[in-house]
Order: sequence, then C-alpha cells, then structure tokens
Amino acid sequence: MDSRQWLESVLEKLAPCNLPMNYQQRLLEELAHHLDDLMEETMSITVSVEQRMGDPGLVANAAAEAQRRRGSRSWLAVLAKLFGFVVLPLPAVIVMWGLIGWLGLAVFGSLLGTSRETLPEWLKTAMSEHQVGIRIGLLALLVAISSLVTVAYGVVVRRFGLNWRWMLMATLLVVLVTAPLTMKIEYTGVTGQNSISAGLGFTGAIAPLLLQGALPLVVGLWFVVRQARQARGFLAGCA
Repeated sequence: MDSRQWLESVLEKLAPCNLPMNYQQRLLEELAHHLDDLMEETMSITVSVEQRMGDPGLVANAAAEAQRRRGSRSWLAVLAKLFGFVVLPLPAVIVMWGLIGWLGLAVFGSLLGTSRETLPEWLKTAMSEHQVGIRIGLLALLVAISSLVTVAYGVVVRRFGLNWRWMLMATLLVVLVTAPLTMKIEYTGVTGQNSISAGLGFTGAIAPLLLQGALPLVVGLWFVVRQARQARGFLAGCA
C-alpha cells in the first residue's frame, strides 16, 4: 500500500463516522503532510506506510473520537446548537413566510402594475368566486415553505454531523408553528377594503392541524431516521 492508497483507506474508514467534511479535509491534509515528513526521514529504510503511520482504521477511529470529545466539551458549540435548533426555528419560519409574502406582493405589483388596493378584474372575479381555493393554495404554499426550512435544518445536521435529537427538536418546533396556521381572506369588492391575512390559532378542528403539520413532520422525520442510522454506523465503525 502506497501513501495515496493509505490516505484513501483512512478516508474510507472515516465515511461511517459521519464527521464534518471540513474536519475530514483538514485531517487528511495534516496526515499527508506528516506522511511526507516521515517518508523523507526514512527514505533509506524499508518501512511500509502502515508501519510509519499506523493502521488506517485505528487512525480514523482515533480522529473520530478526538472530534467527538472536542465537540462535546465546547460550551460555545452547545450554545450555538441551542440557539439554532431551539430558539431559531419558530422565528425562521415566520420570517420566511413574511419574506415570501413581501416578494409576492412586489412581483405582483411589478408585473400587473397594481397593488393591494387596486385589483385587476380577473383577480376580482377569482377572489369573489374561488376564495376557498385561493385560501387553500396560499396555505399550501406556506406549508411548503415550512418544509423547506425543515430541509435546511436537515442539511445542516448532515453537514456538521450533529446528533439526530437536534433535528427532531427543530422539526417539532417547525410543526408547532405550521400546524395552527390560519388564513383569512376578506373581499368586499370595494377598493381599499380587501385583505389577506395569516395568523396562528386553533379553530377547534383537528384535521387542518394534522394536514398542515404532516409535510414538515414527514420531511423532518426522514432526516431524523437517516441521521440516527448514520449514528449507528458511527458506533459500529468508530467505536
């Protein structure tokens, strides 16, 4: 086994450990540099790469254990996780809703040359005859946005190799703010007296709560299960 094969073997052994990619890259760079130094010192001695650097599996396990201990000891890392996965999910979803709503109004006004006070005739007809469909469509859009926030959390958890419990916490909080979402459309046909508003509240019906919370919940649980399986792979391959 030459130097390149040894490094590739270490990388292969690190795969089930679910370590952050930046940590793996930095580790391989350090190992490659250290390996070059050792090879220069022992050029006249017939010594294998394994004898110089050790078994790739043992090196990978030691690096994974060191990273795990470092992460568990860092109080700043714990605070960052608490903020990101306990405090941030609720405002993140609400801010995304507001941002999409603002962009929608801006695009609507730019393309149609209108505003919330002056609606084109086709939209007036739609508002008066299809209010339920419009309401359901807008609710579905907001639920989809919540699900995208959940996906973003899943990517972060996967990218940094975090515990699946953080993903579960973020998922439940996103569902908590999405399930009771309500929307009200008031259309009177009078200019300046039409509105669309969204809020949070329990109307007494269970079905809307289940329907609106289902998609972000399923998406989040998919990431939770995936991360839990990778954690088991970590225990099997890095213990």
